[in-house]
Amino acid sequence: MSFVQDIYSFRFKKVFVICAAYYKTGGTEVLHQLVYNINRLGGDAYITYIRLYDSPSLCNPAFSEYVKDHILEIDDIEDVEGNAIVIPEGYPEYNARFSHAYKMLWWLSVDNFEGIYKFDDKKIDKVHEEFRDTISLHLTQSEYAYEYLIGKGVPKDRILHLGDYLNDVYFSEDASNNRAREDIVVYNPRKGQESTKN
Repeated sequence: MSFVQDIYSFRFKKVFVICAAYYKTGGTEVLHQLVYNINRLGGDAYITYIRLYDSPSLCNPAFSEYVKDHILEIDDIEDVEGNAIVIPEGYPEYNARFSHAYKMLWWLSVDNFEGIYKFDDKKIDKVHEEFRDTISLHLTQSEYAYEYLIGKGVPKDRILHLGDYLNDVYFSEDASNNRAREDIVVYNPRKGQESTKN
């Protein structure tokens, strides 16, 4: 969990991690893991939900073990010096909403970010210009994201590489159902199209 120690070592008063309410993906899980592990180390971190649609609750039951009583909504963020805000790349519009806290942009999916702007290079470059002046630290969890940011002119000292981990539940007998494995490769056709379309 060195990535959490790196974030925690900044010694922020509070860390607010923005996340879509109730939505369950690998990206939303790692956002919850960050909150859990900062708190485990003695920090004060909160998952901070954006309500995108009606849902039975803010927190998906699969993530409740990570956050328990560290749940807020987007309007509860304390935008003051000494606090930090982690913004996933899928919600770049929230960057302009905060001006006092230390802002980090977590690049969970470069392709997701570029898709927001319909892969329009002019629009994407304009957003990156805003980031240069407003984002203090860019977080990556892949070499692909790191190289992308370097290509966009982000200085190396403003990039921190993070890691993540799979929850033990995915390795349980119930998760595998004891089925015999087949020699099959599964991939997401929306990601890495330049490699998979041939």
